[in-house]
Amino acid sequence: MTDIEIGNKDNLRVVRTIREKNYNKYSLSAEDRNKNHLITQTIKPNQDFFSTKLLLQNYRTGEIEYATSRKMFVQYGREINYPENEWKQLLAYEVYQGSKDDLYTWAMYLVPKDAKEGERFYIEDVIDDIVAERFWGSVIRAKDGEAVWNGRKLEIDTKMYDKVFMVG
Repeated sequence: MTDIEIGNKDNLRVVRTIREKNYNKYSLSAEDRNKNHLITQTIKPNQDFFSTKLLLQNYRTGEIEYATSRKMFVQYGREINYPENEWKQLLAYEVYQGSKDDLYTWAMYLVPKDAKEGERFYIEDVIDDIVAERFWGSVIRAKDGEAVWNGRKLEIDTKMYDKVFMVG
């Protein structure tokens, strides 16, 4: 699933994001360095994006199934069961559903130096993995967002993601 995008509906000033993997492509210009606060942070995994998956094998048929749980609800309220007396657990493992490419690296926001404390900004590319939606066992990341400048850093407004984005 793709990230949830809210857009810049209020035409706020934009904060640009530069990620480590794109750093050479953008190479901060002298103008970028002089006109912006460079807010750099390490990218850490968000525990909400980890989930356990199971690999199961049917004792009778030998069939192998991948499942999120032994009891799952799927579309239209249908229930699927993998009882222990019918299905052997071959493996249980964790997967990360967030932005895997950027884990344990860094990124930076370019905040205009003339930012006023309390000013609200639009961020095109939110650095952290923020939960925007949960849908059928998936956790979907916020691509963009809004934040308030507190004079030292941006405080992301996570209330933006409280509304429902997906129906299924």
